[in-house]
Amino acid sequence: MKKLLVLELLIVLAARKSITYLGDMQFLAVIMPPMPVLGHAYLQFAVVLALIAWLKKRGASLSDYGFRDFGPFGLFALVTIAAIATSVVLPTVLDPLLSSHFGRTPRDLSRFATLVGNLPQYLYVMPLVWIFAAFGEEFLYRGFVLENVRRLLGGGNAAMVAAIIVQAALFGAGHAYQGPIGMIPIALGGIVYGLLYWVARRRLWPLILAHGIVDTIGITVIFQGGTP
Repeated sequence: MKKLLVLELLIVLAARKSITYLGDMQFLAVIMPPMPVLGHAYLQFAVVLALIAWLKKRGASLSDYGFRDFGPFGLFALVTIAAIATSVVLPTVLDPLLSSHFGRTPRDLSRFATLVGNLPQYLYVMPLVWIFAAFGEEFLYRGFVLENVRRLLGGGNAAMVAAIIVQAALFGAGHAYQGPIGMIPIALGGIVYGLLYWVARRRLWPLILAHGIVDTIGITVIFQGGTP
């Protein structure tokens, strides 16, 4: 079983990396055209869908990957609010410090430049952010990667802590396009989200909701000409 978990991890991570690499090749734009703002996120989400289909086919329960019931309302609300607060506070505190350290280089948000003041594009992107980022990323990192690493390491508390760190590092690396000032707070936020997943008794739903709300706010701020 451990060999299967390792193989799943390697294949999924390699597939997402390959899509990013192939997406940069101009001659493939004809058959894999990038989406406005979101680039090739639709292909990365296809990997997530294929992974869900595979897990179901091999008899895995999606509840083992975070898709449990909503749990007690108080716990759900607490985790959601804590996740949103984390995503707001970390960049606010760390961006000035990191900008100073890296020579005041801002986060690279150039891929979102066409979104400023563009209402049709804003309305087009918004539901996809909830699907690709809120649902897709939370399942991939906090659900699949975290749970596979946790099981590989034996499933105890120490394994959970190690799995939280691994998925957070991969989550941060997945946002390399924002540069170090973007990656570092995102990776640290990934650690907090992983801990909140644990607090929520391995439930993804509050994190999916928080992720969607945070990204909605960020996209809206960019649309209005600001910097999230």
